[in-house]
Amino acid sequence: MNTREFAQLVDSYLDLKWHLDPVEATGAGVQEHDHRFGAFGADELKQSLAALKALSNALEGAVMHSLQDEIDRTALLGDMRVTIHRFEHERQQERNPLFWISHVLEGLYLLLVLRDRPREHRSRAATERLKAVPAFLNVALETLESCPTVLLDTAADVAMAGSTLIDQVATDLQPRDGSGFESASEAAQEALVAFSDRLRTDSAAGQNGAIGIGEAAFNFRLHYEHALNASAPELWRYGGKRVEQTESKLADLAAHIDPGAAWPDLVDRLRQEHPDADELVDACGVEMERSRQFVLENDLVALPDDILEVVSTPEFLRPLIPFAAYQPPGATLKGSSTWMS
Repeated sequence: MNTREFAQLVDSYLDLKWHLDPVEATGAGVQEHDHRFGAFGADELKQSLAALKALSNALEGAVMHSLQDEIDRTALLGDMRVTIHRFEHERQQERNPLFWISHVLEGLYLLLVLRDRPREHRSRAATERLKAVPAFLNVALETLESCPTVLLDTAADVAMAGSTLIDQVATDLQPRDGSGFESASEAAQEALVAFSDRLRTDSAAGQNGAIGIGEAAFNFRLHYEHALNASAPELWRYGGKRVEQTESKLADLAAHIDPGAAWPDLVDRLRQEHPDADELVDACGVEMERSRQFVLENDLVALPDDILEVVSTPEFLRPLIPFAAYQPPGATLKGSSTWMS
């Protein structure tokens, strides 16, 4: 397989990938799917996975003629295998309601914050996605089974907090011609509440499936997603050793700062030194810029010219992100990345 043929195969894979997960496409900067959510019901998913397997088999049997293409093929096969494994073996679409509600809210949030596409386009896409919310969440309820209680409760919290996101979408992206936006927004709000209520009911009924994906699936992810040969036990031993080394260094540093103080007590004291709540985001932005200047002045690594925006964590994400998170720019986008604090 020459480089041109391999590039065509990559394009075919990306077409499948974006069809399967339109929200990921939006985040990557691909605009053609901005109006859709994914089709994760059993029948639709079966068709998508069959296409992925066929493409994976074709790629496995190909003979590559350059080292770079072989490296790229290995990475691409890893991504394909992880995608198939997630849906066939981990089955988050059946076990984790956060899979569904996060897809909905991220799909709307990205349209709200991405500035690489015209407002008119984002308004139309937001309208179509709002219209799709009730049916999408109905499929979710038909698909989910034996969910862990902690995931039911967390997803219910996220769904209720998502109402504020829809309010913001309505404020910022309502089309000038209406186009059924208000009715779609109201129906989406009602669907979120109904979804949350149903999850609360299931939680109260005592559903309590296992929350972990299991050691075999974890090892699969280590190998094909992270390109690590280590298995879970090896990683556990390595992590334990690093914890011991770090705690020893913390104890030495604490003794230097305040002889006689245990390092956990010193950390608790230092945690009390922080800006007021209404100053926290600005203070985080100042420290991020100070860190950036330090890296530049000491020529540690090359930094892109793009801007890092520091913003408050959106309310709908706070049940999932109690501290902070980083949202990188899409793979096909040139622009700012975001630190949510």
